[in-house]
Amino acid sequence: MFYDLNVPYNPEDAELPRTIGNLVELGYRTIALTVTLTGKIPPDHVCPIPSNPFPQYPEVRFLTRCLLVCEDTSQIHQRPTLTTSYDILSIRPLNDKVLQQIVGATEYDLISVDISQRLSFLVKHKAAGTAFRRGLKWELCYNPTAENAESRRYIIQNSQQIIRALRDAKRGGIIITSGATKSVAVRAPHEAINFGVVLGLKPEIARLAIEKECKEVVRMAEARRRSWRGAVEAIDTIGFAESILKKEREENNKRKAEEEAADDSRKKVRKTNGQQLDEQPSKRQQKKANKNPKQRS
Repeated sequence: MFYDLNVPYNPEDAELPRTIGNLVELGYRTIALTVTLTGKIPPDHVCPIPSNPFPQYPEVRFLTRCLLVCEDTSQIHQRPTLTTSYDILSIRPLNDKVLQQIVGATEYDLISVDISQRLSFLVKHKAAGTAFRRGLKWELCYNPTAENAESRRYIIQNSQQIIRALRDAKRGGIIITSGATKSVAVRAPHEAINFGVVLGLKPEIARLAIEKECKEVVRMAEARRRSWRGAVEAIDTIGFAESILKKEREENNKRKAEEEAADDSRKKVRKTNGQQLDEQPSKRQQKKANKNPKQRS
């Protein structure tokens, strides 16, 4: 299943439904709608994305994503305000101090940098390695490539810097998204994979960047929402236990049916073999018949 975890959300954008339709037609089945926030966020902030934004696509899972743009470390700690409102939390550091704070202590799901612009800091191996060990993924967005030659140059340079910091991304740690604001900017999954290969990723790693790595982001985000600072979300333990017992009973019944079928099959084989043995005389009987011609007649 292919993922696109970055489609900018604007309810007044007439192009957004066409963009979503194009993504669905190309085979994407999990799509994250992104809201970009800057500055101080009010404590009563609510996600503007409706719970079911595109009901005409029931086969597609739509997620809500927040992109927090930070130029000061004090903005990083607004995460609790956003946790209950968004499925995925991503952050964009604008300087090295913010980046070091992000990879060191905070709990976000994605690190997003604007690779189409010149970065004001270097992504070093130590920071990238720390982020990788903590489960943070780096986002490479291909949409700005359509702007101009300078943007394309920065995209290649910045992407290669991140890939080198992750030691050639041999273990993953990177996702590829569209960031598409127009339907024509959307790429098919294999085109997105080719984009990653052009940037320096191996084909198998580039494919993981729109499949397994994105799935891991969603899984970690769900785990983050369910538990925070030791507080675990309450679940229906009785119903959960009953479902497990029901599944175990079904598996036991299935196993017993298979064993009975195997026993019946073995019995039929033994019976058939026994009949064949009764019909065919043994070697001893054949010798006696040869010695006694009367017995043969």
